[in-house]
Amino acid sequence: MADSILLKDSSGEVVSPMNLLDQSTDLTLGAEKKPLLKIDPTKDYVQNVEGMSFMDLKDDSQFQTDLLYFFNGNRYNYSEDELVEFGPEGLAEKFVEHMRFQDTNEATAIKDLYYAKDNRNNSTQELAAFGRLMSAWDGSEDAGTSLGTAVGDYAAGILSAPSTWTSLVALPFTLGAGTVASQLAKQTAKKGVQLQLRKVLSSVIAKKTAVEVLKKNVTATTIKGVAAGAAVEGVLGYGQIETQEATRDQVIENYVGKSAGDKALAVGFQSAFGGTLAGFGSWMNVKQANKAIDTLLGQQKIIDSRQTAGATNAVAALKNKLKNPQADKRMQNVLTRIVKMTNMLEKKAIPTDGKALDPTRVAEGNKMLTEIFAKEPKTNIIGGLSGKTIQGITAAASDIVDKLDISPDERISSAIARALSKPSSDPTSITTGEMTDILNKYAITREEFSNVFLAELSEAGRTLGQAAQVSKAFKKSEKLEAQKLLNDITVMGKVGVSTIDDILAQQTVDAASKSNVGTMLYKGLQEVDAARIAFMTSQLATTARNVGFSVARLGVDFSDQVFKTILSAGTVSIGKLIGKETVPYTPARNTFSMLRGMTTDKDMALVSRVMLEADMPAVYKKLFRDTTRVEVATGADNWLAKTSRAVNIANSATDHVFKQAAFYASIDRQLAELADPRLGYNFKEFAESGRTFLDLDAILGDGKGSELLDRAGRDALDFTFQKGYEDADTVFGKSANFVINLNRKLPFVVSGLGGMPFPRYVANHMEFIHDYMPIIGTAKGLAEGTAKLVYDPKFLFSKDKGQMERWSKQLTGASMLLGAYHLRASQGGETGFSDFKYSENGDVSKMAPILGAFNGHMLVADAIYRYNNDLPLPSGGKLLSDSLEVLTGMNTLGFNTGLVEALYASFQKGEYTDVAKRKLADIISTGTYPLAIAKDFLGQYDPEKSYTWYNPDVQGDGNIFTELQTWGEFKSRVSKNIPQYDWLNHARNLNSADSLPRYSPFNSRPIGTVNPAMKQIIGIDVRKQSSIQEEIARLNLREWDLYRNSTVPNPTTRYVIEKRLSSSLNESWLRHRDTRLSNYEGKTYDELATNQQQAEFTRFIKKEIQEVAKSTDEDWKTYSAAAPKSAAGYIRNMFMIQGKQDIDGKPRYDVAAQLVPGGEFNTAEEYLSESISLTDEIKRRQFLMLLADREEDKVEGNKN
Repeated sequence: MADSILLKDSSGEVVSPMNLLDQSTDLTLGAEKKPLLKIDPTKDYVQNVEGMSFMDLKDDSQFQTDLLYFFNGNRYNYSEDELVEFGPEGLAEKFVEHMRFQDTNEATAIKDLYYAKDNRNNSTQELAAFGRLMSAWDGSEDAGTSLGTAVGDYAAGILSAPSTWTSLVALPFTLGAGTVASQLAKQTAKKGVQLQLRKVLSSVIAKKTAVEVLKKNVTATTIKGVAAGAAVEGVLGYGQIETQEATRDQVIENYVGKSAGDKALAVGFQSAFGGTLAGFGSWMNVKQANKAIDTLLGQQKIIDSRQTAGATNAVAALKNKLKNPQADKRMQNVLTRIVKMTNMLEKKAIPTDGKALDPTRVAEGNKMLTEIFAKEPKTNIIGGLSGKTIQGITAAASDIVDKLDISPDERISSAIARALSKPSSDPTSITTGEMTDILNKYAITREEFSNVFLAELSEAGRTLGQAAQVSKAFKKSEKLEAQKLLNDITVMGKVGVSTIDDILAQQTVDAASKSNVGTMLYKGLQEVDAARIAFMTSQLATTARNVGFSVARLGVDFSDQVFKTILSAGTVSIGKLIGKETVPYTPARNTFSMLRGMTTDKDMALVSRVMLEADMPAVYKKLFRDTTRVEVATGADNWLAKTSRAVNIANSATDHVFKQAAFYASIDRQLAELADPRLGYNFKEFAESGRTFLDLDAILGDGKGSELLDRAGRDALDFTFQKGYEDADTVFGKSANFVINLNRKLPFVVSGLGGMPFPRYVANHMEFIHDYMPIIGTAKGLAEGTAKLVYDPKFLFSKDKGQMERWSKQLTGASMLLGAYHLRASQGGETGFSDFKYSENGDVSKMAPILGAFNGHMLVADAIYRYNNDLPLPSGGKLLSDSLEVLTGMNTLGFNTGLVEALYASFQKGEYTDVAKRKLADIISTGTYPLAIAKDFLGQYDPEKSYTWYNPDVQGDGNIFTELQTWGEFKSRVSKNIPQYDWLNHARNLNSADSLPRYSPFNSRPIGTVNPAMKQIIGIDVRKQSSIQEEIARLNLREWDLYRNSTVPNPTTRYVIEKRLSSSLNESWLRHRDTRLSNYEGKTYDELATNQQQAEFTRFIKKEIQEVAKSTDEDWKTYSAAAPKSAAGYIRNMFMIQGKQDIDGKPRYDVAAQLVPGGEFNTAEEYLSESISLTDEIKRRQFLMLLADREEDKVEGNKN
């Protein structure tokens, strides 16, 4: 590799070849130089450095040699050209920078430790060189660089450290709406009672000192954050120092570590830095939180005055009705309903575990009835509702009962749903507007009045539970009645009368009904499946990827708004010229609403979220609690559900911040576009005017306020890929909604049997690609736009801005495609379409998980780049598989029925088959996903644990493999995410000495992640890429195209062949690349046309594989003849190892047995049972292995 490297000394005059691959080569710099005064030529540079600057060593030949070993080695893997470009002085400066990063950046420190311990892949020379260079750094007087360089290096190290940018990114995530709300609640908390947030705000205002106390509490919380930040950074600092010490101890013989005082000084510095950073964040958060509190309390003062007026209206209306002799009976009916409601709320607020309510609380409820007509009711809070609120609900219920003539036996919800469906001309009908007027008259919210509906749902659930104990016919009747009620609630929710969605409604019915064994089993399965899905997103890597993608979406949002502003300005101008109405103008200020919601206007974003929780708690709960990145939420609160939420706490926290900003930005933009002075021209003006979200409908009319909030909620869910498709009217939307509901209702069916645990994410992912992919997303827009112009010429564009948004997204998508093209061009076709490397021979970052839906643009851009640069385009099979993976965001969107078939086969056989065990184990293993974090961090400190290993069940000769028990592989698969301690027997031993890490024939390194802890921290999987893998990527081939199981004639020796190829194939290829090819007129490989290169490359690889396979087969024959018993055991064990890989979801060797010529065997067991001798059995096993390999390649070929 480095044969032709030429280095110059600092004078630029002395040139000498440096050969790192031949240890016998003279590594001096040729001409003898005059030694520096401080250098003793009888000592090595590590001894000479005392009292010198590190850079003073730059002309020392041994020092230069070590720099070459280190930077040409696996830590940096610099190419020959890069080494020459840097030169000795440049490499020395680069090492100085590296060590400064090691001191200030924990990522560099843990990567160095991984590198130092990875002696399987790193040469002795490069590790020894690293040790000597670090010793020289530690022993030098100073670095010998300028002050500016030092400041720049340390600043870059600190700012690029994961702990630093994690803290910076976390600033918007701390002290959010939840903290403000919890501080508010503490001021008026009552034991066992959850007050509604508006009542909390009112109580804070009533206690005049509470406002200042509240602010002090928030400030105190942030001061604690400063201390916590210092503590966390101190712990990280100590861990970083110990990591540096472990690295030195690994590569420096007889290393004497730092003193306790030196360690304490370093920890103190990092702790102080962490505290300073946390203090800055705390100051920002305190300032914004206090502003949010001031806004909310000012708003609440206005609301309180309205509520007092509403309660006065309620009392007057109720007293007036009692003047009517006919009213007493109806009033008793209404009051009975209100008692049921308050009892239901009390049980929710104070769980009784089936026991009767506390008599004191019952007395409070009865007392409320006696004060229902009092001007100032003195009753304490009941079920979270104040006396004035209960008065308003009672008066509103009474008005509705009178208007719709509701009988005592009819539910209010059913009567309202029926009346809503009637034409407005019908005197017994009611409209959403009329409902809103009634509620506004008594100053109560839809959320508060929806408690009446919840009480009826709870009553229906109790009746259903009692019916199940009477008779099946009665149960069926009540079940139909309960379903009708659920449908009525859904109808009211869709038109904005109720805030109860279908999920909450069903949960309320279920909670009130007494569960039988079948129901309990069903709920149990739902909760286990929900927990399993939650565990899949529990890793830190998942959070890092979600944050990375969401940050990138901020750029997409910015671009969308820029193009929307430009387009709206243009259409407004055109509309004025031609005299047509257009879409509203989009103010340029809207461009930054999302970003402002996370920074300068974070206080307003907090206010918007708290207002939503205060005014519409059910909507808030659905948006910020139920609809998280975890797809299936059951509403349970048992230990399993709590564990699921706990392992996803980081995911939920980051999700809430982006969702909060998106919700705020949507409202801010919509208000700006409405430009209605009654509401204000942005969200800040709206909130500070004392308006609430409940005022929007009253001001805008026709349900437009509800539409505005619905739009904001959809925008927030859309940003986080959590949007549902409940009201979809397209085939795609309806199909997506069907699968999403199926996943929620039928545990393990879609998520397990169908292999699609995240159907909602998949649907959002596909929609994003459609909207932002040029041409594809335009087709529908053109059709709709044409139809609008032809059939509705009043508007130049659709007034609901659908067309405007579509075209702005298309323009953004075109920009994204252009950016993707430049990114692919920077790779020169030497990586996969979503992979990146940052230097010529650098590691490859697998970016697909963090790119998410942007992978679509990367795939298209890669194809365009290849076309423009005469590089091979993907074959039809590869293009199809890549497209499906990109489109679905997963490996497949299809249903995999392998588990169903395996369980059926087990049922027929009367015992669990091996395939069934493996399928079940893979599902169960998702429960260990959270432990993968520990596994990756353990792998960082022990590289051997970062590899992929064979996990066989083995039998036979104990000298070949360690024998396991019957369910050994099942246990191994279940525990595959658990850190690999020796007692887990996770890595099996060959001949009790050599482990079995898996190898690709194309890379000398075992298959596995480089620096696995960094994968958890930044969400990116990094792999080593060999020169031959670069060429495979450049030629758009797949490794499967060049090497597959059937490529090896003798499956018994496959592992040995793969291991041998991994050691030799890449070097053979590098030599062949420089060879003049007789079959191409003496040209070298690089001089051939692309199509010729593809043919020659494929020919060479297959020839090399055949030669290694042939020589290995000959070695095997010699071995088996000399040790037949041991060879037989080896064959049996390899038979079992390879048998773990199914063929299209079916048992591998059963498929092979059915292909045996002239036989009629259904299973491998039947075929092997006819063996007449040990030799015959071994031959039959080998034959099944060969048939299985051929059939697998045939199946894979059909897929690709």
